[in-house]
Amino acid sequence: MKHLLTLMLGLMSLQGFAGETHFKVVSYNVNFFTKPEIIAQDIQSNENLKNADVILLQEITREASQNWDPLTQVAAQLGMQATFIPGTRFRGQDYGNGILSRTPLTSIEMITLPHSKAENRDNIRSAVIADTLLPNGETITIATVHLSVFFCDKSLAAQLRGEQLEVLLKRLKERGAKNVIFGGDLNTSTPWSWTKLQEKTKSYSYTLSHPHKGWTMKYLHLKLDHLFHQGNLSVLSHGIGKGSRGSDHLPIWVDYSTSVQ
Repeated sequence: MKHLLTLMLGLMSLQGFAGETHFKVVSYNVNFFTKPEIIAQDIQSNENLKNADVILLQEITREASQNWDPLTQVAAQLGMQATFIPGTRFRGQDYGNGILSRTPLTSIEMITLPHSKAENRDNIRSAVIADTLLPNGETITIATVHLSVFFCDKSLAAQLRGEQLEVLLKRLKERGAKNVIFGGDLNTSTPWSWTKLQEKTKSYSYTLSHPHKGWTMKYLHLKLDHLFHQGNLSVLSHGIGKGSRGSDHLPIWVDYSTSVQ
């Protein structure tokens, strides 16, 4: 009887996990992509990064007239597909956010964020959104975003940064996806700015995927990079890519679990 019970429990366990698959997402601010070859090494040499399904990137740069397109180079080295929609021309280059993915990206769009010119007339903050497929065949919407650092009125910084993020959250809601993951450099340099953004994400029914305690910005030891999710997703594990050398930020990663419903 004991062996029969053990067998039944084992079968029940297998059935419970039969439709479960994993989906790993990395977010990495690559610091104007000045060291693309090291960025690729950072990902390839880290066991927790190299098998990512999607990599959300911020501070992508490109100069087509000089054949300077580091995102395409890194994508080829990693065996991934790339998309990049610049939000502006900054410091003489195309500048914005990009996505690397192992599966095709569809319904790609870029949105510009308000209050950007308060920081720098040319540094227009933006987000890139796209759809792709989960391993179980379900569609997932992903987005990479970079919020502003400074605002003209510092006393309103937390509120204005929250308004920037809300533009993205509203657009994601309009797209009507059941499964959503978004992340990036949210520039949460103060406790109150982080509290404001958490309140905003919770009001749109998002869960913080990466409740890390460590810093992600090397020189100031600030926790600026985050990932959030909603839908048929749960977090299995998460971490920070410590030891990465290609940027002033460290990449973060989350391994999600999803099951057919």
